[in-house]
Amino acid sequence: MELAFSTAGVHPRDRFAFWHAATSERVADHDAWSSDRENFAAELSIGRVGPLGLVTSRNSPVRATCTTRQAAESDPNVILLFCSFAGRILLEQSDRRVAAEPGSLLCVDPRIPHTVDFPQQSSMAILKVPRTELEARLGLNLDIAGRCITPMRPQDHLTLLFAANLPKLNGTLDRTSEETIGTHALEQIALSLGASGDSPRATNGKAQLIWRIHRAIEARLQSTALCPQGIAEQVGISVRHANKLLAEEGSSLMRLVQAKRLARCRQALEDPGQAHRPVSEIAFGWGFSDLTHFSRSFRKTYGMLPSDLRRQSLRV
Repeated sequence: MELAFSTAGVHPRDRFAFWHAATSERVADHDAWSSDRENFAAELSIGRVGPLGLVTSRNSPVRATCTTRQAAESDPNVILLFCSFAGRILLEQSDRRVAAEPGSLLCVDPRIPHTVDFPQQSSMAILKVPRTELEARLGLNLDIAGRCITPMRPQDHLTLLFAANLPKLNGTLDRTSEETIGTHALEQIALSLGASGDSPRATNGKAQLIWRIHRAIEARLQSTALCPQGIAEQVGISVRHANKLLAEEGSSLMRLVQAKRLARCRQALEDPGQAHRPVSEIAFGWGFSDLTHFSRSFRKTYGMLPSDLRRQSLRV
């Protein structure tokens, strides 16, 4: 993890303001309040594992509020997951009030106004999860704001284990391993969130088949030969059955493939370490065979051309 900000060496009168600016830039824009600004202490580090952005934070007690305006201007493709190591996290969002204890994972949707309160000295990892990745797995109408994953079920133990250890893996793996582990973590997060809502989700049998469809696609996402028939055969079901399962989540085999490929391309275009790679190389590397189709699909999904997104990201 790369240290992005620390109050060490900062004049006491400036510590809180500097922290506020750093977290607004690195996490999400917000208003903040502390009862003891001059003694405020914090540290912020950033990193990435595959499709997941990472922020680790240690900070004194503080309250953060995201207003309606700030929510409307936030990145539309990010969901925040707070993994608490020390200190409770209190969240108010979408008429939900949630208290997350250390060892749990709390979901915050930056596009919805909210208040997050850290009443004690806190230590946490913040996962920046691509919204399109969760939508591909959980459907387009995500209702996960204020959801809390706790170690109540075996699969949730694994989800929390992945989330807690991702910062330790940052910078230690080759690119392929990072992609693989980050995707596994994303699958676990989606599995836990999909079973934690108030409305009934798919039965265990359906959930397992959908999970296997995602795994089959991820395994060959870079191949231009990836097709519905091959995916279905890998899972052991028909194309019709696979599309019927995905239709319940507002998707299909080919829409799911395209969403995953576009998300990987966006990640690469926003990565300063890949700024030397031509847009065409990135697109072809993630299975696209037609640049015109790629550019048109990218613009429809993200509201701008791939080249424009790269220029915007590199200016930040």
